[in-house]
Amino acid sequence: MQTEGDEDMKEWQLFKTIDFSNEDEQLEFAGVDFSDIFIIATGLCHTRESVNSGMSIKINDNAVAMMSTQPVNGSNSRNQQLLLRYNGLFWEQTLMPQSNNESAYYTSYSNKQAPYSAMLNVGKCEKLALSESSASYPISSGTLKIYAR
Repeated sequence: MQTEGDEDMKEWQLFKTIDFSNEDEQLEFAGVDFSDIFIIATGLCHTRESVNSGMSIKINDNAVAMMSTQPVNGSNSRNQQLLLRYNGLFWEQTLMPQSNNESAYYTSYSNKQAPYSAMLNVGKCEKLALSESSASYPISSGTLKIYAR
C-alpha cells in the first residue's frame, strides 16, 4: 500500500545526459513517469552573439519552466540548476541563479527563486520535451544532466 510521501522516498536516477554539440541528440521523451525532475545545465550557448535567450522545458506539451542560454561569445562555463516537482495539482519549480562556477551554488542556495507554474491539468510527467525558446537562437553547445524519479 502506497502512503502519502512515498514519492519522496523513490531513488533519484540519472535519466539522460544531453550534449548540445551533438546535433543528433534526442530532446523529446514520451512514455516516462516522473513526479520530480532535477536538471543541471553547464555552458548552454546559442549561435547568436550578444543576446541571451532560453530553453523551454515542456511537460505533457505544456511549457512549465525556462532555462537561460548565453550568446556564442558568452561564458561557456555558466552553471544552472532547476528542480521541478509535481505537487498533485501543478508543477512547482526552483530555479537556481546562474553562476560561473559550480561551487557558488553551495554559498548562494538560500537565494533561490521559487516561482510556480499555475497551469492546472498538466498532470504527472508522461512526456518531457526541451526546445529553444526561439528558432532564431538554436542551442549549439553545453550539457544537461536530467535526473528524475
